[in-house]
Amino acid sequence: MNEIKTMLSVAIEKKLTVNDSSDKHYSIDQAKTAIINYVTKDAEAITESNRYELYYFLLGKAEIIAQGWKLNYAKHIKDPFKTADTINAYIKNTYGV
Repeated sequence: MNEIKTMLSVAIEKKLTVNDSSDKHYSIDQAKTAIINYVTKDAEAITESNRYELYYFLLGKAEIIAQGWKLNYAKHIKDPFKTADTINAYIKNTYGV
């Protein structure tokens, strides 16, 4: 699972990186951690036969969350330390978890 988490981390970072960082007030590291924790918490065990299918399933889920949060919540953050809280709120409001 560590290999998948590393690849998810790279993909989420690319999704959340902005060209003009003057408006970015969120922590990408906190965002990556919160999203990865959510998408992998109930993931099935990795086997040789399911590792690609599992990776792409988790990748899709992570990118959808990252993009939705970035568009709807990220612009309202003024304190980078509140990034994880806003992601968790977004997930709860959107997915009911």
